[in-house]
Amino acid sequence: MKYYYKKNFLSPKKVDFVQIFFDNGDFITLNKSEIVDFNFEFYDKMIWHNNSITPVAKKGFVKLKIVKYKSSRNDSKYMNTNLEYNTNRKKYIENRCSGDSGIINIKFFDNYNWAKSVCGQFIGKIDNDFLILSAIDIYPNASFKDACFFIQLNPINKLIINSIQLVFENCESFNVYSKEIIEMKLDFDEELSRDSEDYKRKLKSGFIELKLDSNINWRYVNLPSIEVKNYKKKHLENRLLNKKSKLLHNICQLDIDYTYAGFGISRNECIEIVSNEELEDDELWFVGGYCEKTSNDTIIIHLGKFI
Repeated sequence: MKYYYKKNFLSPKKVDFVQIFFDNGDFITLNKSEIVDFNFEFYDKMIWHNNSITPVAKKGFVKLKIVKYKSSRNDSKYMNTNLEYNTNRKKYIENRCSGDSGIINIKFFDNYNWAKSVCGQFIGKIDNDFLILSAIDIYPNASFKDACFFIQLNPINKLIINSIQLVFENCESFNVYSKEIIEMKLDFDEELSRDSEDYKRKLKSGFIELKLDSNINWRYVNLPSIEVKNYKKKHLENRLLNKKSKLLHNICQLDIDYTYAGFGISRNECIEIVSNEELEDDELWFVGGYCEKTSNDTIIIHLGKFI
């Protein structure tokens, strides 16, 4: 299925710090005072990078003025040559970023510590006292004039699922695993969602039918509202149904770990659930759907909007 999102990006005025990532795993943080300007033109097609959907720069630049010593708490880094960095930070960063240095990803963080990521291939050069990182047109025949980004993503079904983390609006969560999933169906909106950081698929409607296994003792559980030392099946069922046969829920997100054909390893994807505004509840700020207990001792979690 083809998904889209309108092209836009952060203004330089809203950026608090920047992280530059290299192809060998190194990264460097640059602070707000060092960011002079940036501007990008993007390909229409986005890519899957580090478990997230990310735009790719066709052309553009980041203009920086590096200071000699670290200037804020955001001076996080990972490098194999810390001694050179600590001796003369400005010289090291300019040398490390100059030429074809393997810069493949740049993250721009705002005041809330939320990041907007840009992938591509970047070449650095020194211009007077400035370091200029320029994007290279690595796909010269690729389209770039559309008003929207797009990406092709495969459907998600129970056959490829490893686990699903049910994330509630109050940040509580717990995992359910493949052998507990009886059936499921997820219907996505064609328009992606954009939250604090990533582009995400947005679930319009769907359901997950579960039969929780009491023998799973390694389950991930984060339910501080249920004050027990050892969570059992009944505690998880109570979080969903509160000892009732049918109850509205505030599940707002699914973190799905699945085996992606051709990808080689498991992929983790965060799915946003659309709030069902047709269902009103005095206790829930967010209504993600409802849960119901069946006669077969399964629980069906209805998600998003439904008939």
